[in-house]
Amino acid sequence: MPARCVLNGLQTVPIPPELAALDLLSRQLIQRAKCYQTVVRLGTYTGKVPRYNSLQACKGTMFFLPLPLNKTIETLNKVQQHTSLLPDPELYIIVNGRPTKSNVVWRSLVDVNHVKTAIRKLRSCNWLYRDVHEKCIDESTKHIIEVSNNATTEMLKKVSPDEVDENLDSKLSIGSDLEQYRLMSITEDPITNKQQHLDVMCFPVLFPTGKFGEFHPRKEKISPSEYVKSRLLNKDSRFRKDAQYVFYLLWQKEMRQLASGVYNLLKSTRRQSMSVNMLLEQVNTSDEQLEARLCTMLQSVRGTKQFWFLRHSELKCMIREWGSPTLFLTFSCAEYESPDITEFLRKVNNVPPSYNIGKLCVEDPISVSRKFSLKFHAFFRKVILKGQVLGVVDHFYWKKEYQNRGAPHYHVLLWIRDAPLIDRDDPEKVLDWIQDRITCHIPDEQGSSELHRLVTRYQMHKCSKYC
Repeated sequence: MPARCVLNGLQTVPIPPELAALDLLSRQLIQRAKCYQTVVRLGTYTGKVPRYNSLQACKGTMFFLPLPLNKTIETLNKVQQHTSLLPDPELYIIVNGRPTKSNVVWRSLVDVNHVKTAIRKLRSCNWLYRDVHEKCIDESTKHIIEVSNNATTEMLKKVSPDEVDENLDSKLSIGSDLEQYRLMSITEDPITNKQQHLDVMCFPVLFPTGKFGEFHPRKEKISPSEYVKSRLLNKDSRFRKDAQYVFYLLWQKEMRQLASGVYNLLKSTRRQSMSVNMLLEQVNTSDEQLEARLCTMLQSVRGTKQFWFLRHSELKCMIREWGSPTLFLTFSCAEYESPDITEFLRKVNNVPPSYNIGKLCVEDPISVSRKFSLKFHAFFRKVILKGQVLGVVDHFYWKKEYQNRGAPHYHVLLWIRDAPLIDRDDPEKVLDWIQDRITCHIPDEQGSSELHRLVTRYQMHKCSKYC
């Protein structure tokens, strides 16, 4: 059986309607643990696009905290008892954080009945929400549940009477019992990122039964990278469309790369004993040997200075071996202007027909990047290499990068066989070779209207901050 076979513990359980109906804040109230990170919005394609229609990104470190689920349930039960006049009790939750630049404090209405219904559903189908004293639970499972039950501080705290009048505004619903609570900071000891079943603890909506996560027992061993592929490329788009889950997978990947770098560093210096004082002395004196070792450790982590230094060294080695490259090419995604990408996104995602291309790209950037990569490799293989439209390509080097707004693009260097060199061959020969392959001519709009549109729309570029 292949490792990525669905029968190898990679099933996707349908999300129960009790969980699918929850909003972002309600989902946090039912989690056993939560991954905390700083999420920002990237730039937009144009200033006319609203800010919320831009891609999300994370920065800084990520940490995991157990959430006081039992305390939250007690609070919800108290709300049910206090608000007995009307049938639909609601919480008006004020996030206990810093106001935005415009002095806005994030707050939201939470339906108590929906949250309690979701918790009851999880208790019936998710092993992480069972009672730790049940006889059917083994010792390892008990330990995991106890880890998530260690949180003792309250996440919801009733606001004072003075704050009630201050926080009332026209956004509150009419016709329901409503009490105001503040979402408090969690002061528990963090959970290590190596904790088993951490993904199903943090994302109960994606894994409603608590099964088929990264640590699910499987007959065929599967590597972490293969598991990530099985989730992000799954027919069910829930995993790749959950930005926080994607950031979680990225963080875990970076931690594995860093651990691999540390292991390789220790393996290469195993024979050299070093005390803590010796290491501190090397750090304080900026020892070159230590710096070289640290560079080796971080070379596998994408985006670091050491990672790009290694790519730069590879390219310099190619130039030293084969001379200067002949051509430099850039392939941009232009996802807003690509009907095939729009068709692909609608095919792999179950979305309403009213969704425009901007919303499709924001909700599923992974599929956008994947489709663009498939287009690039097919074009490069069939047109550049086999078609030889620019000449016979002896060597090439390419890198995939992302713009400030998150759009992918490729930079390519080509070494063309028998191409004239500027410093060696006759200038007229060089000019003829260039003009045979490159033109700055704008086609006539009357005679070639479609070609004129393509050139003026896609081949005339003015650099801006999103490049």
